[in-house]
Amino acid sequence: FIARVGGDEFVVLLPECASHADARAVADVLQAGLDAGQAPSPFTRIGVSIGVACCPADGSDAETLLRHADADMYAVKHRRHRAPAF
Repeated sequence: FIARVGGDEFVVLLPECASHADARAVADVLQAGLDAGQAPSPFTRIGVSIGVACCPADGSDAETLLRHADADMYAVKHRRHRAPAF
């Protein structure tokens, strides 16, 4: 299930994911697909950062899970911006 929460924020529900690692693997596939779908351009590049939260490990209500996913998204974004560009 994919829903737009607002602006440029989306939520993907993965009821079959058994672990944080499984959810991260799905996020990585989404990330790769979004990156691959872009035309190469030195002027325009769309960046995507995906945060992951799992129930019940990261919370059991929507507000708490969204807060954890948001924090994870900012951690991913921070790691991506620190990575050397090739």
